[in-house]
Amino acid sequence: MAGDPAPDAGPDAESSQDALNDQIRDSVAQINKLLDDGGSNARAMSYQLMVHTVGLSLYNAVHQQQQLYMLKNAVTTAAVRKALESDPSEAIKLIEQAAADGALMDTIAKLKAMMDDLNATYADVTGAAQSAGGQSRTTKAE
Repeated sequence: MAGDPAPDAGPDAESSQDALNDQIRDSVAQINKLLDDGGSNARAMSYQLMVHTVGLSLYNAVHQQQQLYMLKNAVTTAAVRKALESDPSEAIKLIEQAAADGALMDTIAKLKAMMDDLNATYADVTGAAQSAGGQSRTTKAE
């Protein structure tokens, strides 16, 4: 018969075949158990995926914040370097020119407008970065 060992195989072949059959039975039993408990396993995998996604989001937020701080430090360093390299007598001449023309208030107003524009641009950039993180939260809540 098909299930019988070969006549010259001996008793060792029969015990190895029984061990193989036991392994197959165990495998089938494990697969059936996995299929029976499939709902809880799928739920556990989805929770694990969600936790991993949240972890990556937090990592990206921290990384973006570090990059913004590095950019701020670079801009500050470049501005200080330019200020240290500049000639103070030139600054005094510019101030005297502005005062002599009587346009000191206009110059101050222009400088204030430039600073307001820079602050608005900075707020737009940081707001866009924060809203990008907020959008992912709102889409998950929907």
